[in-house]
Amino acid sequence: MAAVIAMMQLLQSKEELQGYHGLFNSIIEEMFRANGIITEYMAMAGSKKRQVKNCNLNQVLESLLPLINVEARKQNTEILFITGEINDVAADEKEIKQVVLNLVQNSFEAMEKGGVVQLKTYLRSDEIVLEVADNGCGIPLEIMSKLGQPFVTTKEHGTGLGLYVTFKILEFYEADVKVDSSPSGTKFTIAFKSCGSAAVNL
Repeated sequence: MAAVIAMMQLLQSKEELQGYHGLFNSIIEEMFRANGIITEYMAMAGSKKRQVKNCNLNQVLESLLPLINVEARKQNTEILFITGEINDVAADEKEIKQVVLNLVQNSFEAMEKGGVVQLKTYLRSDEIVLEVADNGCGIPLEIMSKLGQPFVTTKEHGTGLGLYVTFKILEFYEADVKVDSSPSGTKFTIAFKSCGSAAVNL
């Protein structure tokens, strides 16, 4: 799916195809949405084998930026990418990508008229911290208490599985998750163990 989306982006950049810019945007948006739904159900069904190895969150985020920027431009949203010097984490890179895309997609959906999404990494003691923050409408109080439960959603066409899958992945890696939300925005702060810390129980 990612390879097809990348090809659509390449075609979209060609001058002779500028008249089809809107069509390419629509295709990319639908593929982005379909990919999210498919990966959510696959993760819930446990249909894939983890491939845990050392990975760098900065590199993971950089690899996702082209895909994220496509959706950001469509929604008139600014992406702030702030990286610090960090150690590697022991994880399946595909799962970390899924976590980031799920959280970023939630941020996009919380900002109907555009806004700012900030992706930030930094080192805190022996932890690698990832922050995903937005200035959207925030998470309703009645939903905050149910975060991480399956099929909980406020979206008309949502599956209610995005955050459930996200929390299950982070639980496996024993990552600490903090959620701060108000009517002026939401911030997820995720602290992973660095490769020099106690190993994840695989």
